[in-house]
Amino acid sequence: MAQQEEQGTPKWTQKVEDLVDDGEIGEAQKLLEGIVADLEQREASSSNLTLSAALFDLASLYNSQGLSIKADSCLSSALLIKKRAEALADLRYFSSSSYY
Repeated sequence: MAQQEEQGTPKWTQKVEDLVDDGEIGEAQKLLEGIVADLEQREASSSNLTLSAALFDLASLYNSQGLSIKADSCLSSALLIKKRAEALADLRYFSSSSYY
């Protein structure tokens, strides 16, 4: 697991995949919903790319179950967080660069 985190892969990814492969979709959903809830409580969650990744995974899982409204909601939130993070990174880049 530590190797997964070092390579940028969220540590829950393999666990969720294993649950889905074992047909335990409900357990995978509960796991991801818990991860999303925990990440949303963290500071600066509006630009947290880990939260965005978890929401993308949850959207995919919801979509596979035919829960399109929940999937769309998660996907919209994930994209918004990703855009905010990109905007923040751009702002940091331009504020640290000199235009002279």
